[in-house]
Amino acid sequence: MDKIDKKILKLLKENPKMSFLEIAKKLGISSITVQKRYKEMEKKDAIFGTTVMLDLSKIGFKGKAFLFIKTSKNSKMPEMIETFRQVPNLFLIVEIVGSFDLLALAVFRDIKSIIKIVNEIKAVPCVEKVEIALSKESIYPLRKEYTEIIPFEEKTNL
Repeated sequence: MDKIDKKILKLLKENPKMSFLEIAKKLGISSITVQKRYKEMEKKDAIFGTTVMLDLSKIGFKGKAFLFIKTSKNSKMPEMIETFRQVPNLFLIVEIVGSFDLLALAVFRDIKSIIKIVNEIKAVPCVEKVEIALSKESIYPLRKEYTEIIPFEEKTNL
């Protein structure tokens, strides 16, 4: 990655909606050059693509829950993570180092729905303990990797 790539990234960080043409004008290069460099950064996984930020409070979610999960020593992490991926509105499941083995992020509409998610996790064999921290933050990066969230239920008119 050279100085031009870094300048492109800096401009995109400041304004992710900036077009290749606008970037090119600011940097004094062609828009084709910006486009090629952007695509090359994508190929090298320096850029994972673009993300839409969604305010989940606008469609009925009240916040996020951070779930800290302790598993037994004989648990198989890849299978556990795959099992948790089946739980609706639970996403960003990662292994962590410390008192807990996994961190998961969930969105919830009300206390009843977060209790249901926690109970589903507790029902998984090898789960020893679940602790939870709630946040009223409802901004959510709508990315392909986070498809486990169900933002539009069938009963809504959205």
